[in-house]
Amino acid sequence: MKTAASRSSFLFVSPAASSALSLLSLLSLLSSCAGNEDSGTGRDASAARDTGADAPLTDGGRGGSCSTGEIELCTTGCGTEGTRSCIADGRFSACQVPAEDCNGVDDDCDGAIDEGVDTRACSSECGGGDERCEAGAWSGCTPVSPAPEMCDGLDQDCDGLIDEDLIYECSTACGPGREVCVDGTFTTCDAPVPVDETCDGTDQDCDGVIDEGFRTTNASTTYTILGGLTAGCDGTAERVGATCNSAIHRFCGGVECATSGYGPVEYSGDAAYVACVKATMHDITFTTASAHHAACNGTGGLLGTACEAAYHRYCASLGDASGFGAELVSATTVRVACVDREMASVEGTTFTELTTHHPACTSAVWRGGACHAAVKRYCQANGFASGFGPVELNGDNVAVTCVRR
Repeated sequence: MKTAASRSSFLFVSPAASSALSLLSLLSLLSSCAGNEDSGTGRDASAARDTGADAPLTDGGRGGSCSTGEIELCTTGCGTEGTRSCIADGRFSACQVPAEDCNGVDDDCDGAIDEGVDTRACSSECGGGDERCEAGAWSGCTPVSPAPEMCDGLDQDCDGLIDEDLIYECSTACGPGREVCVDGTFTTCDAPVPVDETCDGTDQDCDGVIDEGFRTTNASTTYTILGGLTAGCDGTAERVGATCNSAIHRFCGGVECATSGYGPVEYSGDAAYVACVKATMHDITFTTASAHHAACNGTGGLLGTACEAAYHRYCASLGDASGFGAELVSATTVRVACVDREMASVEGTTFTELTTHHPACTSAVWRGGACHAAVKRYCQANGFASGFGPVELNGDNVAVTCVRR
């Protein structure tokens, strides 16, 4: 039986076909190499890096998804530091450029450096100002400069205190005071202000004179009253003399501000007019009095030319203007009333002048009611309230003491 012979199968390729096949194999090999050209890493080169605003969305190269709302730093396309955030599909958004800052860098990748940041606000202890961006740095802050403090509720000297130490010196006729800044306004001057004068030993109306208006009071009385104070001064037994001096001294002690008095400076019938004065009282011996005028030694009593001069000189030695004998305390002691230089002035005149004020007042008859009246009228004619004397005399020349209110 004839069996079919076994044989191997093969493909006959003609020379032309063989050349075509070799070209196709080469093209396939080149294609395979191109698909793996990323430095032999086997990674797909189409996966671009996220280095700019135009980079594709990615998970940040962490091989997984990001959490929605997650934010991380990134590098922008111009090399500055930006941020990107995780969006809803689990991938990060494109890198967002930062706002431009004053740093000499193009932060927002628009090709311009430090644009739109020319100035910004600044401040110091004195308040706010502005500073400029120059050469990539902020400089030249210009806040308000410190200034002397003013009374306006503001802190001009920038020390954190308002209106501190603002005190002005002020004054009135009565003396110094202060004006103090309180709540942005100066208070009124707290110096004492003038008030009506009273008899209290102070200068309340601030005119430099104490108790003016009360230093001399021209008072009217009667010999009936005076005789009740010192027996003998009744207008009959005596109208002018040592007894009536004592009565007038006691009467004036009851007049406001007065401590003594003299007169009568005028009288008519029972009426007597006296001058009550604010005086300083001194009890002195006739030994002391005679040291100022030798003839005033007590033998002539309270009054007389020598003693009038002695009392005047004694008071002047104490720094006062003048004085008079108020009353006889004892046979050896006399009470003298001294008037100070503010209220009294010793005036030089003549009997000739005094006679024009009362014709009976002459050098021959200088003691008595006539000269009391003449001296008072002379002093009043010269702007004073009253007067007494003469306290010195030499021929026609005399000195009298005029007193002010």
